[in-house]
Amino acid sequence: MSLFPAKLFKQSLQGFEITHFYNSKNGPVEDRISHFVNCILDGKKPLVPLEESLKVQQVMDAIYLSAESGKEVRLAAK
Repeated sequence: MSLFPAKLFKQSLQGFEITHFYNSKNGPVEDRISHFVNCILDGKKPLVPLEESLKVQQVMDAIYLSAESGKEVRLAAK
């Protein structure tokens, strides 16, 4: 993985594949991974608060757990 610019290298039958992590419409300036890394390095707040990202991840985890178990999964109220 490379962060500047953000891209993933993975091995395939043809050699290595490269996946670029940026929105081609907005270009690499709007790259979310680079934005997050730059916020950490520069001590700035990201566009999306970490608490909101955590909530989204918890919902995604619950969806996967529900699909895996075949049962309803509820998030703990806080």
